[in-house]
Order: sequence, then structure tokens, then C-alpha cells
Amino acid sequence: MTKATIMIVEDEAITAMALKSSLEDMGYSICGVAPTGELAVQKAGELHPDLILMDIMLAGEMSGIEAAEEIRMSYKIPVIFLTAFSDDQYINEAKLTEPFGYILKPVREQELKTTIEMAFYKHAMERIVREQAEIIRVLLNETHDLHFVMDKSGLFLAVNEALAKRAGREIDELIGSAVSEMVESGYLSPTMGGKTLPPILNYSLKYEEEFAGSWYDIGIHPIFDTDGTVAKYAVHIHDTTQVKVMGERLRKLSDMLMAKLFPGQRREDVSLDDLGDLDDLVTSDFFDDLNDAPDESR
Repeated sequence: MTKATIMIVEDEAITAMALKSSLEDMGYSICGVAPTGELAVQKAGELHPDLILMDIMLAGEMSGIEAAEEIRMSYKIPVIFLTAFSDDQYINEAKLTEPFGYILKPVREQELKTTIEMAFYKHAMERIVREQAEIIRVLLNETHDLHFVMDKSGLFLAVNEALAKRAGREIDELIGSAVSEMVESGYLSPTMGGKTLPPILNYSLKYEEEFAGSWYDIGIHPIFDTDGTVAKYAVHIHDTTQVKVMGERLRKLSDMLMAKLFPGQRREDVSLDDLGDLDDLVTSDFFDDLNDAPDESR
């Protein structure tokens, strides 16, 4: 099993060496030590460690907080801060870089080990969440169906590219806007926009409706909060117009075939045995005759 690699960013040589020794005793591999924020950013790009221990106060012009922010933005490497200061100002500034831990000096080995293990776990979980979010994004956008999520007050929380394209707008423009605006503009029907939702909905609703010359299947599904209450709604809209048209054409063709093959008989009077003889009934001239036959289904 490959050892996890850690980079130490510390301008006090004695502290850096002590950390290196402790981490190696814990089974980690130290891929580098940097005394400044500038060098930390450079080495992070070169070495790509699994985790960085970053002192907040460093020699040089770049602080540990500034270095951590640049590393987060460029390389998505988890950072744990080390500092001798417990001042709220430093902590609040550090929080903005979304660190994976915060350890006060002098460092205790058990706290260091626990914080590192939690950081690796948190980073792994965040990676899974990001991957799942990306999979969902691709699935929702690789379709002509319309998908969106709205809150209980009727504001867009998420939309897919198909819906944004329908409205002639960018996804970011629609987020936070009112679904009712899309209804008023004629891009969505009142049903699609949730106008028909009951006051309390804890089950999925499905509709079929004709709107603006097309047919749609509409699904509105509640999304529950952690306490079991409905927090938002997911809406799926599928255009079924082509299926409807093809179904109607097939029905008419079926009626014509029945009229040609079994003249004077009702559909319900034709048995399975009768249908089993179709190979004998359909000759080479059958379809030529069918084209000349009147449509008795009308």
C-alpha cells in the first residue's frame, strides 16, 4: 500500500524537523519541506502531495493563508494549518481558505495524527461528492428533457442546459429567478411551474398535458430535508409529441390492416388463430393493394 505523502511548510527548521520525524513514525512519507509561502505554492505544483501542513506565519512576503488559498484554487490539495496564535482574526481569515484542520502549537502527536486522518477522510468524501455532482450534471445536460429544482417559494435552485436554451438564457442567469417568470413568458405551462401543487406535497405527482402545440409528461417530486419536511421540488419534463404522433399513425395503419385483412369484422372478433395465419394472407401484392384501398377507419 502506497504511503500518503505530506509536505511541510514551516520556516522554523527545528519545528519542521520534529514534524517530519513524527509524521514518518506515523507511517507517512514526507515529500518536501518549504520555509516560505512562495516556495510552498511552487512545490505543491511540482510534487502534488496528498496533504500539506501549513504554518500561518511564514518568512517571506506570502503568508500561509495566502499560500493555502492559491494552492486550494490551483491544485485542490487539502491543507491543515499550524499556528502559535489562537486569535479570532487569524482563525476567521484561515477559514476563508476552507482548511481541513487547524492545530495550535506546540503540536501534540495524537492531535496531529487524528487531524490528519480526519482531513484525509473529509477530502475523500468531498471528492466522491464532487464526482457524483459531475455525473449528475452530465446526465442532466446530455438530454433534451427539461430538468430543474425549485424551492418552496418558486425560485430556481438548479436548471439544466435544455431549459436554459429553451429560455434563451444562461444557467447562471436563471438560478435564483422566479419560475413564474418562465410561465408568464410562455416557456413553461402553469403545471410545469408548480402552480397546481397542493399546499402539502409529500409524494410525486405526474401529469400529461398538451402545451403550445406539443405533448409533455411532467413529473414533480418533493425533496425532503433532514427532518423529513419538504424543502424543495425536482421537476422533470419530457416531450412526448413524437411518440404521440407515431402512436396515432400506427393506430391508423393497424385499422387499415384490419379492414383489409378481415373486412366486415370488428377488431375484438379477430382471434389469435386468425392472426397466426397472417403469413398466408400477406402476399407479395398485399402492400400494393393496401395502398389502393380506402381508409375505412375514418
